[in-house]
Amino acid sequence: MTQYKTQDNNNIGSEVKVQLNDLSKDEIHHILSNSRRRAVINELREESPQTQRQLVDNVTKREFQKDISRVHSSERKRVHVSLYQCHLPKLRNHGIIKGNDPIELDDNIDCLRPYLNVEQSESILQKWL
Repeated sequence: MTQYKTQDNNNIGSEVKVQLNDLSKDEIHHILSNSRRRAVINELREESPQTQRQLVDNVTKREFQKDISRVHSSERKRVHVSLYQCHLPKLRNHGIIKGNDPIELDDNIDCLRPYLNVEQSESILQKWL
């Protein structure tokens, strides 16, 4: 039985269907090609679930490599906006994360696990080249 996840994306009449556990190499590459999406995944692998605020703060700390109290509000806002307008919906639509508050990993994270392990990354990269 094929399982699908549906997402409205707040667009009237818009529905996206993604087959769970069946991401293509191109989809996996696209998902992992952005450092903020990788940061979200890594943060949730370390601690899941996280509230929206926790996730934004942790991704911001990771990106700017400083304590959140030392991050300028405009830097945090840039991360917040990009996560909520682009990266979180993309990860949700592909079944990588679920929920809005809190946010946690979803079933398709299993498709990404081999690509997230550093020791395996080199051999996988060679297969793609």
